[in-house]
Amino acid sequence: MHFFEDVTAKEVVPFIRTANVAIVPYLDISGNSRFALPNGLFQVLATGMPTVFPPLNTIISILKIYSVGECVDLAYPKKIAKAISHVMRPEFKDVTRSEALRFSCDHSWQLEEKKLRHLLIDLSNKN
Repeated sequence: MHFFEDVTAKEVVPFIRTANVAIVPYLDISGNSRFALPNGLFQVLATGMPTVFPPLNTIISILKIYSVGECVDLAYPKKIAKAISHVMRPEFKDVTRSEALRFSCDHSWQLEEKKLRHLLIDLSNKN
């Protein structure tokens, strides 16, 4: 594990690609984090690399549809190591790449912006 200086928003995804595996280190410390869909998830999925995620509700719901990684309680290093070994298997890495691409096609900031715009228009028309 290495810690680096900050990178700009444009550099995040290319920087993540320099790794062999990603861990999205969000903790279940509140309702906000439990139901959040963190930017880190989108950034890691944009790389198509094997990923270990925390068992947050929104991430679990994504993993039920897209085989893009494995959930593990990040409080247990041995469980993290086992999950990393699992997602690094060649057959899992191939699935992860194609599933991450499928996720990215289904969920992008551009698509989410359109959904939000329609939702806001609908809400404003009701008033």
